[in-house]
Amino acid sequence: MRRTGQTKWAELREITVDRDSTTQISRQIYLQLRQAIISRALPAGSRLPSSRILSERLQVSRTSVVTAFDNLLAEGFIEGKKGSGTFIAEHLPTVGGRGLMRAAASDSASLRMLSDAGYRYQDVLRESTVFNDRPFSPGRVSVDVPTIEAWRQITVRQAKSIATDVLGYGDLFGRESFRQVIAEYLRAFRSVNCTADQVIVTSGAQQGIDLAIRVLLNAEDPVWIEEPGYRAVQTALRAANIITVPVPVDESGLCVKVGLEKEPRPRAIFVTPSHQYPTGAVMSIERRYELLHAANEADAWVVEDDYDSEFRYEGAPLPSLQGLDQSSRVIYVGTLSKVLFPGIRTGFLVVPLDLVEAFRGARFLTDRGPPAAHHGVLEEFMREGYFTSHIRRMRQRYSSILEEFVPHLRSALEPFATIATPDCGMRFVAYLREDIDDREVAAEAARRGVVVRPISPMYLDGGGRSGLDICFTGYDRTLLMTAATRLGDSVRHVASRR
Repeated sequence: MRRTGQTKWAELREITVDRDSTTQISRQIYLQLRQAIISRALPAGSRLPSSRILSERLQVSRTSVVTAFDNLLAEGFIEGKKGSGTFIAEHLPTVGGRGLMRAAASDSASLRMLSDAGYRYQDVLRESTVFNDRPFSPGRVSVDVPTIEAWRQITVRQAKSIATDVLGYGDLFGRESFRQVIAEYLRAFRSVNCTADQVIVTSGAQQGIDLAIRVLLNAEDPVWIEEPGYRAVQTALRAANIITVPVPVDESGLCVKVGLEKEPRPRAIFVTPSHQYPTGAVMSIERRYELLHAANEADAWVVEDDYDSEFRYEGAPLPSLQGLDQSSRVIYVGTLSKVLFPGIRTGFLVVPLDLVEAFRGARFLTDRGPPAAHHGVLEEFMREGYFTSHIRRMRQRYSSILEEFVPHLRSALEPFATIATPDCGMRFVAYLREDIDDREVAAEAARRGVVVRPISPMYLDGGGRSGLDICFTGYDRTLLMTAATRLGDSVRHVASRR
């Protein structure tokens, strides 16, 4: 265990002495330090103040502090390192025959009363995506040397001249200059009609979706969602007690006519038109106008999640729903975390001007605005052209990987799966034969060190197609090929049992 040695949490620990007490001062100091150690308020490896410093702080004799330290040392609670100081022991003794760590929760904890939403939140993580570094786990991106070097240089420049506005509470929506560059990017690349005043910087796209749910929807409002669809959106809506109406998706996107038959007056429509998740369908221009017309007739909001349309390998991207919208009812959700790297945790919303104050109030009650310290780096990275260059290089890299990887995976899964080479995005679906359970394949693949998500659970109405969600970005080519072979072995193993 690496020593947290120079961590000086004990410097902040309040220790008091009562000179009118019948308990000796050394004993008072000993008991307070001992309790702090047992309760883990002072973790193992923390450095204690020297006896001289502590005696001066408490205005007691140094002998009293030394006596307290000696007792703790004798009992194994602290240890001295010559020339380094005194530390909380890495391996603590037991007290009364029991370990020092208290149980995280008692049996009665399960009986504690939560809100209705609280009970729904308990199930959220059970359905969430697990991110790791094994193929074909989602959320991985490629970052090359030019991007890393540019990011490093800009970070150094920003650190040398820290803007004063990042040291205090900033704008609830994010730095205005940063929002301005995001608006410029969206107007140029995605045909989004917006100004900086409409842009809200978020901690990833999911926070943007959460804000939209809070501002636009009431409990038990009916909303259209794509079938199959993104599990995080399904779960967020369910947690908010929203009535979800699954609407099927075909090769042209959300089937608006079916949606109108199932629920003619939805309160909102959640869609991924640029690259439907998980099928990969791109909503046709005719279907986009049809959806906007239906939303106008129903007076419904449209939440457009545009999560990876930067990576298009064939043809030109279609204009965003927000860019086509003439009624100011589309809330546009985007992210920079997938375009650059997840660690920046930066997404954005574009909202109609008449909703700005409502979203501003909701943001105030959640986190008082995004962390502005690294936004200067992002802003400069985008404004100086590094962002565009990064997208162009990654688009070429991902396209090259697809040309080699898809045929190899197709061969590895034959005759049990069909794969269409995607036109855009960072992932695609391998559709399995109907008699093969994608959940069984995912479990078998995990035992072989491969991560895939089954898509059948993404169908809320049940009876969905069996398939595997394959993320191919952020992995070494050799690793992808090896994982494809292992996935093929997993599919054949499951098929043989049937």
